[in-house]
Amino acid sequence: MKNHPILKCLLILMMIVGLEASQPSASAANYSWTNTANTANFSSSGVWSTNGTPGIADTVNFTNNLAYTVQFTSGVTNKQANFNGGTVTLAITGNTWTLQTNAAIGFSIANTTSTTATVYFVGGTLVVTNNGESLQIGTGVLGSGTFYITNGTVLATNTYLGGTSSGSGTLVLSGSGTVYTNYGLFYVGQASGSSSNSLVVSNTAILNALGGLTFGKNSGNNLLIVTNAMVLTGGSVTIGSGSSSNIVNVYTNAVWNFGGQTLNLGSGGATGNVLAINGGIVTNIAYLNIGVGASGNSLTISNGGQLLNVSILLGTSGGGNNNSFNLGGFGAASTVSNSGITVGSASCGFNTLTASNAMIVCSGSLIIGNGGSNNTMNVYSNTVWNVTIGHTVQIGSGSATGNVMIINGGIVNAISSYGTLGTGGASGNSLTVSNGGQFLGLASLVVGSSSSNNTFNVGGLGVSSTVSNGTLTIGSSGGFNMMTVTNAQLWSGTTTIGNGASNNAVMIQAASWNLLGNNLTIGANAALGNVLTLNTGSITNVGTLTIGSGVVPACRYGLRPLPLWATSVL
Repeated sequence: MKNHPILKCLLILMMIVGLEASQPSASAANYSWTNTANTANFSSSGVWSTNGTPGIADTVNFTNNLAYTVQFTSGVTNKQANFNGGTVTLAITGNTWTLQTNAAIGFSIANTTSTTATVYFVGGTLVVTNNGESLQIGTGVLGSGTFYITNGTVLATNTYLGGTSSGSGTLVLSGSGTVYTNYGLFYVGQASGSSSNSLVVSNTAILNALGGLTFGKNSGNNLLIVTNAMVLTGGSVTIGSGSSSNIVNVYTNAVWNFGGQTLNLGSGGATGNVLAINGGIVTNIAYLNIGVGASGNSLTISNGGQLLNVSILLGTSGGGNNNSFNLGGFGAASTVSNSGITVGSASCGFNTLTASNAMIVCSGSLIIGNGGSNNTMNVYSNTVWNVTIGHTVQIGSGSATGNVMIINGGIVNAISSYGTLGTGGASGNSLTVSNGGQFLGLASLVVGSSSSNNTFNVGGLGVSSTVSNGTLTIGSSGGFNMMTVTNAQLWSGTTTIGNGASNNAVMIQAASWNLLGNNLTIGANAALGNVLTLNTGSITNVGTLTIGSGVVPACRYGLRPLPLWATSVL
């Protein structure tokens, strides 16, 4: 009987059951750090509220209101870690701490009511990436959490700084060995009442926000600083989503690469949000939208800052008013290279772009008032704006009115591009070149294309200004358009004043106009009441002058100043 096979199986089964019964329980437990020494090892006995050391299914809590260091001498895996008190230094150098909860929170600092906690991460690797879990800082009501990472690697699925009413969080990345990678949602301020959250990336640290970044979602007065560091974003970025007074500063030796994604600066009624590129570089943005249904937001580039490879919309969607883009100013010349820029689109008005002491290269169209009114572009001294071959310079289109481009001492080179001042029914728009300003290179310019009451002013006070472009039309199927040239030099190709349009006018006063051997027509295609007035200036090198249906041959040495009776269409 003792060798019976059934008895043998029963004996083996009893041994297995006995062995399983002797193993430690795998059920989840909460461990609290109770050690009061300045430094202790995470895996030491006697430092926790529960016997033994926390395992893979356990949650660890640090609540002592003391300053102390927790050392890791080997890799550790736990369910969750919470810091709700004191100042804790995590020394994980050479090892990895993995948190793999199935809950929403994997690692938190100050996530309970009215707690203040600070954590320093000085080396090693922290992994918070299981099942969409998050790393949260200052998400408790009235909580205040701070996370300093001075060396090492942190991997997180989602990151939240601040999250509930009156909670605030701060994340500081600093040091050449610091890399923070977030794969999903990254919020700096994500709930109404959660304000004054801060994110700092400095001292050659790297932030990879691969799922994008939302800076201020229904939460205002948040701060982001990037200085002497790198930020890479792989998803869309919003600064001020339904919230106000969020500020982002990109300082010298900082690079922020958007990876071809979109940046919204102020959206959903947000106001007072600011992106300041002060000596740093921001690059590779598919679309930069300033004021998406939002007003009073601003982009400033100064002190040699650079904004590269970007398409810019300043004031877009209903309510995108009173936003500003300030380029250049103090310090070294600033640079923008873009694939097009629109100031004021789709009923958006009172948006302003100002460039001074800057270089701009535009490989797309330059548009002011695309269905929006009272938008302004200023190009001041020491600014050169190049629009590359074959694009459009357009001021006022659709029902737009009151849009203004002022070239005051700056230079705009619109190389073989096509310009319109008022098109498609747009009226009351203006282009002014003054104080030594230069507007050069257009293949053609039409002032009033199926539009009326638009004005092109060249010269005036200050140093003599220069305009040199190709074909020039003042009034094309649109009347009451005006060009005034005073104290300036104008070069043009074939010019028509009133092409199928009536009551357009040109005034030349104390200025010179050289048509370079091209023809000048005053009133074409049955146009009436168009006027050219020459007052103490000169018009030279006219090929053929046509006034209505009459033709006056050009003089051998150029057209002499005309008496007033000869300059009006009768």
